[in-house]
Amino acid sequence: MEIDELVERARTRVPYYRERYAGRGRLRLEDLEILDKPTVMVHAEALREDDADPEQLIAFLTSGTTGNPLPLFHYRAQRARCSMALWGARRWYGVSAARAPWCRFRGLYNLTDPRTVIEKGDCLEFYALDLSDDALAEYFDRITRHRPVWLQGRPCATGQLATWMVERGLVGPDSLRLVELTGELTITADREAIARAFPGAAVADQYGSQETWPIAYQCPEGNRHVFEDNVLLEIEGDTGEEKVLTGHAIVTNRHFTAMPLLRYRTGDIVTLDRRGCRCPRGGPVITTVHGRAADHAVDRSGGIEYTSFFQTLIDHVEQDLPGSIRRFQFVQQGLDFAVTLEPGARWAPECVERVGSALDRRFPGRRVAFEVRPTRAQTAAKYRPFIKVADPSTEDGIR
Repeated sequence: MEIDELVERARTRVPYYRERYAGRGRLRLEDLEILDKPTVMVHAEALREDDADPEQLIAFLTSGTTGNPLPLFHYRAQRARCSMALWGARRWYGVSAARAPWCRFRGLYNLTDPRTVIEKGDCLEFYALDLSDDALAEYFDRITRHRPVWLQGRPCATGQLATWMVERGLVGPDSLRLVELTGELTITADREAIARAFPGAAVADQYGSQETWPIAYQCPEGNRHVFEDNVLLEIEGDTGEEKVLTGHAIVTNRHFTAMPLLRYRTGDIVTLDRRGCRCPRGGPVITTVHGRAADHAVDRSGGIEYTSFFQTLIDHVEQDLPGSIRRFQFVQQGLDFAVTLEPGARWAPECVERVGSALDRRFPGRRVAFEVRPTRAQTAAKYRPFIKVADPSTEDGIR
């Protein structure tokens, strides 16, 4: 649907837009205020289209990892249309809808079924309720027997399975062509472990949200190509003069009309490059997802750093001391840091000094406390490499 048509439909058929812009006449997208999640939470009912056919709707909640699950409504046909963009991207790696079987490694709890392994036709689903050695052994065995063509999963859970496999010298089936990672940021250690555990498969990020559905997909060059037929991606504050810019991602889905979230601030900070990619696929690309806007470290002068900064810091240490750090987490409370480093196969004690020195240079005057131990297994919650503690009374330790 053309953007102007989408805006006009919302203005005339959705109570929120009809009341908020009453008397304004025909609107353009740039005339609309940016929507954020708290606003949508308050006006969720008013954001539903008049006389929406309940038989054609899909109702669901977002994961609630920011603290408040958001109720959403999409027309089935429109959501299916958006999904076709994903199949187009998967074909870059030799995967099409006609090829089966496949696997899904989900990080969320299955609220309706206590099992951690479920077969649904061609799909073999794992629910990361249990990431013990015995459970990972079962998952590996089932994947080996299922022989999927592609596997979709949360990076943290998939990365823990892959690490378990690598430590035992195991590799996945040669049928696998693609591991698609989605739902959270992918840390370097997980990506590398997945590539080693499934050597015949490409590893690619799918970037999107429940509210907007797929936004971009990673090509073999490493860039995330924006699905321009599905979404309009803006960077907040963009003047149109810069080719490469970083800021809040503002997304409008071109197809969703049951509950249209026009100019929706996703909560992510991204870098958009309008110059495109070296690969033959056209259009703008997201070169970096820096993390959630709410998750940022602050220095004494008020300067901020997002999650990508801490991954880059660890990557630099790993360049000189490869295999030393498996996973990590930084927690900032006030101006001080608590850092957990999970030892890798080639742990070097000097990693603590290297990470501390890097924090000294960027955040002078802060205090830092280190723990060297395994990070807690991630199941239902998304893996968070960085956590900002706003209220010390709510802190319950490093997760």
